[in-house]
Amino acid sequence: MELRPVAAGDVRACLGVFYAALDELHARIGEPPIPRNPESLAHVFAHIASTDPGRCWLAEDAGRVVAFGLAHQRDDHWYLGFLFVLPEWQGRGVGRAVLEKCLPAPDERARTRLSVAVEAAQPVSTALYAQYGMVPRVPLYVMTGDVTPGSLPDPGAGMAAARLDAMALSALDDPDAVRLAVDALDRQVVGYARPQEHRFLAVPDRHGFLYRQGSEMVAYGYAQPSGRLGPVCATDPQLLAAILSHLVSAVRPVGGWQVIVPGPATEAFVPLLRAGLRIDGGPALYCGTWDGPRFDRYLPMNFALD
Repeated sequence: MELRPVAAGDVRACLGVFYAALDELHARIGEPPIPRNPESLAHVFAHIASTDPGRCWLAEDAGRVVAFGLAHQRDDHWYLGFLFVLPEWQGRGVGRAVLEKCLPAPDERARTRLSVAVEAAQPVSTALYAQYGMVPRVPLYVMTGDVTPGSLPDPGAGMAAARLDAMALSALDDPDAVRLAVDALDRQVVGYARPQEHRFLAVPDRHGFLYRQGSEMVAYGYAQPSGRLGPVCATDPQLLAAILSHLVSAVRPVGGWQVIVPGPATEAFVPLLRAGLRIDGGPALYCGTWDGPRFDRYLPMNFALD
């Protein structure tokens, strides 16, 4: 077995490992296979590998990829987006070996916040991460379904929304002002700035909004025509329901909605359930050496990018 950094040409092989490992897990616990969207997932893989090549490693045997890990680091925060091993190679220490290569060097770890999201149905993985101090902190629920019109509160006149790109080009007349406002929101709520992810989200099929109360920038949120909501980041938990109301009215999905809602996000959890969404399957667990973002006012974009 050889360990080496992930290259751009390895994305398809990593996708094969990802689906094989998850299919085996879900079959073992009696759940159906996850829906496949390889093009979208390949885009995420490529994004992480391109922004953090030193944090992305794979294991191969005779030229065949048998395991891979993709992590990224923003400021002093390290996040493991993916770590998957082919079923026939599990239990041999391959996952730990790849993880060790993705992690910061041992002398850096003490001053780095480490975190990962893992399905609650994966006790072996959860135990592995806990050995590095990434212990379970917060449940993360996937909620799906259609939102009943008028069931979420009207944002009202007190909160103004503007497209992130439009704000940069016209209303503020200063692209740097938008970047600084979003970075400030991320540092306050998420715990670190992540301009790389906002560039990743700035594509035509995603709609991002910056929310203002008076002259203060108080939140941002994203929605996709695919139905995915998030990330949503707000300075006050009380703003979440109104932001979600605006997002679901601003974008028409091709199907139902999907959003990741942390357990502490009561101001989103309860309104979304009352609006018609349902909890889809068991939770994932946010595991970390720190408590993580302020999950009472933050909805992650997915389990891979925090």
